[in-house]
Parts: sequence; structure tokens; C-alpha cells
Amino acid sequence: MNEGIDCVTFDEGQGRPLVFVHGNVSTHAVWNGVVAPLRDDFRCISYDLRGHGATPLPDERFELDDLVADLERLRSRLELERIDLVAHSLGGIITTAYARQFPERVRSLSLLATPAFRTTQAMEGSAALVEKVRREGLVPALQDMASTWYREEFSSKHPDAHERRLGEIMMLDEKTVLKSMELTAASEIGPWLESLELPVLILTGEFAVGCDAGTARLMHERVAGSKLIVLEGFKNGILTEIPHVVAEKIRGFVTAT
Repeated sequence: MNEGIDCVTFDEGQGRPLVFVHGNVSTHAVWNGVVAPLRDDFRCISYDLRGHGATPLPDERFELDDLVADLERLRSRLELERIDLVAHSLGGIITTAYARQFPERVRSLSLLATPAFRTTQAMEGSAALVEKVRREGLVPALQDMASTWYREEFSSKHPDAHERRLGEIMMLDEKTVLKSMELTAASEIGPWLESLELPVLILTGEFAVGCDAGTARLMHERVAGSKLIVLEGFKNGILTEIPHVVAEKIRGFVTAT
């Protein structure tokens, strides 16, 4: 089995361990606003995926199995017996694959804006975005998607939010991000989710691209015993716009399991 690598890890608070796994075009820092209200009651552990943020990339390519192995190495290194996983986007794909491989080590799974049970059209759309990034470059391609991140109300009050987000994107290695986008576009976790026997939270913004309200409801219908939360009016930027709300939804779900 792949032993994984030691990802740069950020460990705050004490108590029941929550492990936060970020998604595409991101780093551990995306969780800062969510972790802040939770760290008084939980041990909040976030990390940079390989090739993202402060974690190096040992070679040019990686697969989903490598990202799963990195998460297991983190759990083992921190001597955590069982963990609650909180994940966004690609992080949801990683954590679902992890829970499928190591079900005895996962207490609960919170999936935020994670795509599953996608139609052929939806998967083709994701693949088309990958090709656009490959053709135009990461920042130019994603500039066109800026309107999908935040509500107009938030953007008007925080006019620098989009530029700050684009600045964060510019700090990432384009080849690594492209690979993680390819993984997301090609992965369908629906059958894995259906086979899991653990508490699952499905949380998303109503208009989140890739996992909107309709997709989330379909996931809820197909995943036995899951809990569904759709944040009305919001898009993909819930971790930035309303991190305190997201934190309280996670708190309520985890505490109840």
C-alpha cells in the first residue's frame, strides 16, 4: 500500500478531532473562518494537500490513491483513533474514498459542495473547464467564473474579495491544480457513498456550481440516513461569506452523531 507523504498540518484546539480537507484551487487557509468558532470545543486539524500551499509535490503526478494515503498517514502520525471528516469539493472525493477504504477510522463525514451522482452532461462540463484551464491558463480561465463564487450582496460590500481570491489562486502551482481538477472531473463517488454505513452530512449553497440544490437533494435521497442542508441564495463561496454559519451546521451535525 502507498504510504503517503507528510503534509504540512495545522492543529488547533482540543477535544474530538475534526479533520478538514480542502478542495480544488485552495489550501488549508480556506477553513480558517470555519475553524475559528469550533476550536474551543474541538481539535481542528487542517492540512495542505500535496502540491498545494506549503506541502511539496514529490513527483509530477499523483492519483486519488495518493491523496487517500496522505490522509491516512496524517491520522496515523497524529495517533488519532477515529476522526470526523469535513471536506469541500475535491476534499469530499478524497474523504469518501478514505471512508470507503478505512470505515472503522471514520466517525462521520461532512461533504460541502461535493459533486456526486453527476449526469454525463455535468461530467462533460467539468472536463470542459479543465480543457479551458489547460488552454488559457488558471487565472484567466477562472476569472470568468468569479460570478459563481459570491452573492452580489457580498461582492458589493467586499469589492476586493474577487481580487483577493484570484491572488490566492496565483500562488498555486498551475500543473498541480490542473491535476486536482482532472481528478475531480473524472471521479464519481456516488456508488461509494451509497455503500457507506456512517453518518453523512450533505451541505451546499443553493446555486453552487457542481453541487447545487438539485444535486444535493439527489445525494440525500440516495445516501441512506444522510442529513441535507441547503443554504438558500448562496453560491460556491460559503466558506468565505458565512463561515460562522457553516461552522454551526457542522457543530450541530457532529455533536448529534
